[in-house]
Amino acid sequence: MSSLQTELLINKTRYLFTVMFLLVALASKAGASSVQTWGTILAVSVLLLLIAIINQIFIGLKKISIPLIYISVTVELSLVFITKFVMHFDERVGYGMTIKEPATFCVYFLFIIMSALRYNKKLNIYMGVYSIATYSILLVLAMTVGGMQVTSDVTKFFDKDTIRLSSEIPKIIFLGAFVFFVVKMADFTNSNMKRVEDAERTASSNFQELKTMLATLEQTANELLAQSNRLSESSGQIDGVLNDHGLLLNEVESISQEFTSSIEEIRNKSNFQYKTVEENFAMIKEISDLMERINSDSSSQRGKAENALSLAITNEENITITIAAITDMKENSKKIEEISRTISEIADKTNLLSLNAAIESARAGEHGKGFAVVADEISKLATMSIDSSKEIAKIIKNTVSNIENSSTMIGTLAKNLEQIVSFVKENSTFMASLNEKTMNEFNETKILYSSSLEVDRAAKQVIDLSDRQTEFVKKIVAWLKKMNNMGGVIASSLRDLQSLSMRLKERSGEMKIILEQK
Repeated sequence: MSSLQTELLINKTRYLFTVMFLLVALASKAGASSVQTWGTILAVSVLLLLIAIINQIFIGLKKISIPLIYISVTVELSLVFITKFVMHFDERVGYGMTIKEPATFCVYFLFIIMSALRYNKKLNIYMGVYSIATYSILLVLAMTVGGMQVTSDVTKFFDKDTIRLSSEIPKIIFLGAFVFFVVKMADFTNSNMKRVEDAERTASSNFQELKTMLATLEQTANELLAQSNRLSESSGQIDGVLNDHGLLLNEVESISQEFTSSIEEIRNKSNFQYKTVEENFAMIKEISDLMERINSDSSSQRGKAENALSLAITNEENITITIAAITDMKENSKKIEEISRTISEIADKTNLLSLNAAIESARAGEHGKGFAVVADEISKLATMSIDSSKEIAKIIKNTVSNIENSSTMIGTLAKNLEQIVSFVKENSTFMASLNEKTMNEFNETKILYSSSLEVDRAAKQVIDLSDRQTEFVKKIVAWLKKMNNMGGVIASSLRDLQSLSMRLKERSGEMKIILEQK
């Protein structure tokens, strides 16, 4: 019940009190009561009617306020006090009627009960205190002004000039206890009403949320069903793409095996070349050390020219062997260059395959994005393979150039050594000239030594690049296998999604029927 409805019910009760007090006034007049008595009671009934009319106006305007309520109950309790007070004007009973008449005392309880309908704790306490205060004032007036005497004699209880505190004090205590009970009931009722209101708001909110969720669920189910239907229509295309992907995987695996074999061959050739370079490097270092010793010995002792001649002859033979080894190294470098071109061709094929995969993923539309990512990765790996093969070719080209330079230098060194042998044989007086030429040859040997270091580094790079190419191929094959497995999972998920959307639509329809019934 709303506050306006409560006030309307209380105001209807005021009209009943108005009629009741009017009847009491008429009865008092008919019973030969004093004019002051029945006239005052009649005025009280008029005032109660006026209070009811004023409250009716504010109820109609929906402007009931707390101050108006306090004013109304204060006036009502004051009218009860006045009604009891004017009864002492009847000389036959005096203040005895004021104190001992029970009907008007019960009116206190009626007004307290009527106000308790508002479930206002402070208002109920105020009415209880005000009722006890006004009745206590009547007792004081009766004993002071009315001359009533306090007695404990039961036989004198009904005398108009006697009063028993043992009867009046319990009446006040009972009135206070009744107010306390009303306050507690108001608290309990307010608490329960708040709980009920909270429960109603929660239930209403939950019901609205449930309806909203159901509408959203139904919309989602319809969208999911439409999406699953579109996916079902494109499932044939997806199956075709998966088949093409399987063929592509087989082809890539075949090419990767061929590519791995080529890389392994390059690695073997590079290892062989690396070993050859190491041997040449050792020989050149030995020559460098020897030339340094020759330079030192020729400066200190020309008498060792014959030993130098013998060593020169031996070195001439070693140079011949070195020239042969460098020639073989040059041939091996050409083979590595051919293998590098093969790697480039394989990378081109891989790039073409990635282009085909990208075309197939584009045909698949939204569901081919995963294949597009794989195709892009394959294209990147192919590009890296091409770049690596170009780098290998560049390194090989530099290696061949260094080998040719080394060959030229060694040839020059051989001719110089022949001249040295000739000079030593002809005349030892040319040792000074030999010393100068030896210095020149020593410098050229240093250059050859540096070139050999570059060849050594180039061979190591070829081996490292070969290992990287092998890892790239393994990554490509692993990615393709993974995407092939994902394709099967996607196809299965599409079927499950379509089945789930159908069940979801059915359940949302059932829930909608249940909510409509409620």
